[in-house]
Amino acid sequence: MDAFKNILLLDDDESMLRSLERGLRVRGYETEAYRCVTEFLGRARFEKSRCLLLDIDLKGQSGIDVACKLRQMGHSLPIIFMTGSDSEATRRDAIQTGCAAYLKKPFAFESLLQAIEEADA
Repeated sequence: MDAFKNILLLDDDESMLRSLERGLRVRGYETEAYRCVTEFLGRARFEKSRCLLLDIDLKGQSGIDVACKLRQMGHSLPIIFMTGSDSEATRRDAIQTGCAAYLKKPFAFESLLQAIEEADA
């Protein structure tokens, strides 16, 4: 697997995951999609991935907390946050984690592709 082509996805919305997977695969990316934080933390191949697309509002958990945990575990891959409930506080907290991008749902797929390209630059 080409490390520059694999994208990790973590979102509890099944339809969002399917949409992201389809769109990214059409553009030549490989994906690993997860709906559950525990499964994600236990199975994701961080070292073989270009970046992580991470929903901020996961069932019962915060994507920002997940990002902080990843940093504490020593993972430094770029994180692109996605959220359907934007607020100044949420945006500030996401930026403080060192995220590569912050996208408000619904977003244009081209914006996501641009964020992925810039995250790896």
